[in-house]
Amino acid sequence: MWIYLSSLNSTFGVTPDHPLITDEEDIINRAIRKPDLKVRCIKVQKIRYVWNNLEGQFQKIGSLEDWLSSAKIHLKFGSGLTREEQEIRRLICGPNTIDVEITPIWKLLIKEVLNPFYIFQLFSVCLWFSEDYKEYAFAIIIMSIMSIALTVYDLREQSVKLHHLVESHNSITVSVCGRRAGVQELESRFLVPGDLLILTGNKVQMPCDAILIDGSCVVDEGMLTGTVLSHDLQPWQALPGSFSIRTTVAKLGLAVGYYTPTILT
Repeated sequence: MWIYLSSLNSTFGVTPDHPLITDEEDIINRAIRKPDLKVRCIKVQKIRYVWNNLEGQFQKIGSLEDWLSSAKIHLKFGSGLTREEQEIRRLICGPNTIDVEITPIWKLLIKEVLNPFYIFQLFSVCLWFSEDYKEYAFAIIIMSIMSIALTVYDLREQSVKLHHLVESHNSITVSVCGRRAGVQELESRFLVPGDLLILTGNKVQMPCDAILIDGSCVVDEGMLTGTVLSHDLQPWQALPGSFSIRTTVAKLGLAVGYYTPTILT
């Protein structure tokens, strides 16, 4: 699958010689094929991978590179992203959402009918009809139909509830600070890796993984880890020779989620 960046020509005047991302080591820069301005990508289990033209291999996209140290993160993303960089990352990384589709009824019906139990019941019905036990055979048919209908109904209701639950968390409004545009309100589905978030208010839902670079906050991870107690977060200081994201996660045993990592302040 190809992602074309030609749509940015009219908006930002992007050309093949234009530096799309200021950081040359960024995987997005290495994934853009010039002069066509397109990116080759694949999706595996709903995770997007782009082709690194320099290294000749697919690499996971949608998160900050794990080799970045705290000093580099403060330097590159401490002032936020420009609108142009946000649009490019939005096209290549995709939306910051978890898509849970509502399973069609016909799929649920086929899956339930092909259950080994009902296949056994089918052979039983054929056997009872051959032995002239029609009343018993009809009883099995009626009970099987009722059982299949109730199971499909329950599964459909669960699918709809899960879809609405996830959809409500995909449209949380957040404050994003841009390098030139200043602070603006966006839906969480439009967040990209490297965005600078500003947390306001006493209670805020986080629609993504993030790194605290300034200030302090109390985090409740009960929905993720099951822990009862909240804990304080301290900012990741921009110290020379500091650990990278990969090393820090390995040393502290931090959990890496599925949302797009962003920077918050």
